[in-house]
Amino acid sequence: MQGGDPEISFREFNAQKDSGDVAALFNTLYPSRPVDHRYPVWRYTEGPLPGGALVATANGVIVGSCAFRVEPFAFGPRGRILGLHGLDFMVHPTWQRKRIGSGLAVRLRDYASRYGANFIYMLTNVKGARVLTERLGWTRLSTIATYRCAALPISPGEMNQARISVRHHSGVDSALCSSLFARQFNPGDSDVVPVRSTEILDWRYRNDPRNQYHMATIALDGRLSGYLIFKWFHRDEHPAEIDILDYVAAVDTPVTFVVRELRSLLKVNASANLWLDGVFTRGDHDSPSGLEPTGYTSTLVIERTDPDCPGFVSIAMPLGWHEAF
Repeated sequence: MQGGDPEISFREFNAQKDSGDVAALFNTLYPSRPVDHRYPVWRYTEGPLPGGALVATANGVIVGSCAFRVEPFAFGPRGRILGLHGLDFMVHPTWQRKRIGSGLAVRLRDYASRYGANFIYMLTNVKGARVLTERLGWTRLSTIATYRCAALPISPGEMNQARISVRHHSGVDSALCSSLFARQFNPGDSDVVPVRSTEILDWRYRNDPRNQYHMATIALDGRLSGYLIFKWFHRDEHPAEIDILDYVAAVDTPVTFVVRELRSLLKVNASANLWLDGVFTRGDHDSPSGLEPTGYTSTLVIERTDPDCPGFVSIAMPLGWHEAF
């Protein structure tokens, strides 16, 4: 269609044919975190949950994509319900503002209907995606902040808490994490809680072709009460980077103390950066004690697809749980 409008079309992701082009789209939008062709195959086709991906093409060339997973949630009044999680919503910069994003978003509704999902949700830090979904009638549910776990002073009371101990593990014990998650996160009448089975955690933390994950367990009075999962980056001539992805602990466990213990276990100094991403806030709450807000925020947007399931007002997540890749 040279000289005229390009022909935009949408189709399902083909792992054999499209993985290289979708990886290239990742790398265009996120050049500091490059991926290869294996990454979209693992992320879209190999997990334990139903899901898939869509691509948008212009004259046959991939210019956009999005993926989805159908995830189980616990909701007190209803038991188990399903949420369709829209993720990796990407449009090449040259092709933005050409209704490609809206074309991908509205097609998620078809998959929600096909799989019987009660709602669709998406976590985004891109202003254009927030505006798009709100224009389509989605609701802004929560704001998510990113914090830097600085080497801040800890009160004498926290420093002397021999009740709390932290232990580092080189791998991730998915069964243990699943059990501790279920113990700490029980659904109430006003929120839904994601189900984190052993199979889901295995796929995310043990089978990822790009990242290696570490785990630390937290004991309170000698009894296991929580865990955190993190990525640990060592770069020459740069401070260490520790990205805490999943933090679950008893309510009386101070985050600052656990972070200090983790620094000590890993033998990293005060210049090391520890990031805690995806802290869910309900309303205008203060920052958690001992954490520095970075000013980087994301938004959780939602579209309810089941009129008989309007009851919950929030999605309860552990500190750090997010979809960064």
